Amino acid sequence: MDSAMPEQVIKWGVMCSYGEKQGFLKTPSSSFHQQSINGGDEILRYQPPIDLWRKFIYCTSLTGPVLGSVDHMQPQDFARVLSPVYVAHFSQYKLMRLLIEQLKDIGFQIRGDELMNSDDNKLLEPEILLGYECTSVNATKNGITVTACSTSNGKHVTKCFQCSFLIGTDGAGSTVRKLLGIGMSGDGTCKNLLVIGVIVAHDLKQGEFVVQVPFYPPQQKVKDFSSEMCEKLIVNLVGRELADINAMDVKPWVMHAEVAEVFLAGNSRDVHNLAWKLASVLKGIAPPSIISTYETECRQIAIFNTSVQNFKAAMVVPAALGLDPTIASSIHRTINDTFGSILPTDLQKAMLNGIFSIGRMQLSE
Repeated sequence: MDSAMPEQVIKWGVMCSYGEKQGFLKTPSSSFHQQSINGGDEILRYQPPIDLWRKFIYCTSLTGPVLGSVDHMQPQDFARVLSPVYVAHFSQYKLMRLLIEQLKDIGFQIRGDELMNSDDNKLLEPEILLGYECTSVNATKNGITVTACSTSNGKHVTKCFQCSFLIGTDGAGSTVRKLLGIGMSGDGTCKNLLVIGVIVAHDLKQGEFVVQVPFYPPQQKVKDFSSEMCEKLIVNLVGRELADINAMDVKPWVMHAEVAEVFLAGNSRDVHNLAWKLASVLKGIAPPSIISTYETECRQIAIFNTSVQNFKAAMVVPAALGLDPTIASSIHRTINDTFGSILPTDLQKAMLNGIFSIGRMQLSE
């Protein structure tokens, strides 16, 4: 979830509990690109130089010739005209630790399964529930009953508590949204970026990278991508052997371009918008109807932001090289629609691998 939300809510004098399903992340997974929070100066201080992350660079390998590049930053992105801050590049796991430290500084208590009293459903002080996932939401006469669960080392702990508002800030795959039956509109899954791979340099000094490779279920499964296989893929992408490579985590990821039909909190701008309105209602300053203005004000911005212009720009060079991702996606869809119920999965996988091999041959040296 977005840990900037509880910081803003508590500043308005609203007691809250913040749940983070993943606990402390240990590896880079995505980047933070807006630093309009406390700690923004620290983000700017530790982020890589802009010239190291502003471009998509296309090459046969990291040690091979450059085939083209696309700059996904514009001059207005740094002008500070529409906003007093500009975009930044900061790994999510580092951002989360920074935000949680800020929450501790303003009085939040960290709760793990070993510190939780599952029979106590009263919120006596601001708290952070690390490793807890929302599992049920029920409306009552007095508000909302929320259940959160954690399973660690074979121990299952359940926490139930009453609240006036529940805010879902857990992304496109939001558990809160699904529990409430809220739908999504837009492009559910964007196409795979490339038929080969993408290397994202999160921190060159610490040697942190994220590698994205095409993933086509059901022919491919997460278990197919073992650490050993991923290390071989990385070596191929780099173009030479590496002595100190370590694949720390492997998991599926899909780019979405969707907006919730009933809006949930998104970035830090949304956080500011929603926090003061919730506080105004809880303190009796404003009627509950003011909450609905949040969606009115933010939804159009969200729709604009999901236009994935960067994605479209990034596809220009691959398409010109004969690696149009729409073709790969069409082939995958054809295999599913025509052979999915006929051919064995292993044969379908072999067909996909053959197609990818042809794509790689186009750029081989």
